Amino acid sequence: MTSSRKYHWPRWFVTRSKALVCALLAAVIGSQLAACAGPARQAGPATADGATNTTGNQTGSPAGNAPPPTAGAATAAAQALPDPAAADSIYFAPGSSSISPAGRSKLKRLAQRLLADKRQVVTLIGHANDNGSASFNLAVADSRIGAVASALKKLGIAAHQIQRSVRGDEEVPADCRSSECRRAMRRVDLVFSQGGSNR
Repeated sequence: MTSSRKYHWPRWFVTRSKALVCALLAAVIGSQLAACAGPARQAGPATADGATNTTGNQTGSPAGNAPPPTAGAATAAAQALPDPAAADSIYFAPGSSSISPAGRSKLKRLAQRLLADKRQVVTLIGHANDNGSASFNLAVADSRIGAVASALKKLGIAAHQIQRSVRGDEEVPADCRSSECRRAMRRVDLVFSQGGSNR
């Protein structure tokens, strides 16, 4: 009868096997921890007080990291107000055709150009903002032209030197929503040109 003998692995083989298993476990655990932690935040430029800005999903980020303004905001900031030759325009209050004292003083100065050269003519171009119907704005613009024409005649300007052009709200910009823009549209422009014969 033969007896069975138990095989014993060499000590060096057992030691190396344990080390290999430990290394594999450490590698697997390390990769799992890295995946859970997510990408590290990147360091940004240092601020004035020596702190370093970081990028990532942060709330309340400093003003230096604020997103750039949108195209709509840039357009609103760059909106150009109507700017005729401001010195040759008379401005009015909302819905009014009354000329202010400053406007009458300006008309006295502008009338000197027409009195000095009888061949010159002035075209009064009446505007209004878009607060109201098109017909209402035309009527307001026409009334403003009438007020300016009447003031010029009282200053000695001949009727043949005065021409009229009513625009109403036809030239109001599409993005004219601010009070400054609407104020600029309530005006009568005085456009000077050479006419015909000297009467």
